[in-house]
Parts: sequence; C-alpha cells; structure tokens
Amino acid sequence: MNYTLFLIGLFIIAAGLGCLETAANPFVTVLGPESGGHFRLNLAQTFNSFGAIIAVVFGQSLILSNVPHQPQEVLDKMTPEQLSARKHSLVLSVQTPI
Repeated sequence: MNYTLFLIGLFIIAAGLGCLETAANPFVTVLGPESGGHFRLNLAQTFNSFGAIIAVVFGQSLILSNVPHQPQEVLDKMTPEQLSARKHSLVLSVQTPI
C-alpha cells in the first residue's frame, strides 16, 4: 500500500510540473518583444534543466549526508551478512525523507 501511495504521489508531482511548464512557456514568450520570444523561452528552459540538476545534487547531499562512503576494496572484503546490513542501513537512510 505504501508503494502505491508513493507512485500516486510521484505521478501527481510529475503531472503538476508538466502543467506548470506548459503554462509557463506561453507566458515567457509574451513577456517582452515578439522578436526575442524564442530567446527567452530557451533561457527559461536552460534554467529549468539547470535547476533539475542542482536539485538532485542538493537532495543527494542532504539525504545521504549521514551515510559514510566506503571504498570498493572495503566492500569487497565484507561478509555477506555485513553487506546485507550495509544495504539495510542505506535503505533506511533514504526511507525517512521519502
């Protein structure tokens, strides 16, 4: 049930962002002179893409800040039980924000 609610919430967010972007595009084109509409639209989409990248990097640093990084050599030496415990702790670290 929780996963279904998560998927529904994700769909609602995606639909809202799609509607917002669709509504913002005509608004951006009519903000100034008609000759520069294409430039303003490209500029707005550039900031949209830049914001999407920054949001992922910021979210990663915020959510995964408590998880210590372990080199591959250390992970290779772990027993299956230790690897399972590490994976479980990683899952718990991202479960709380979501």
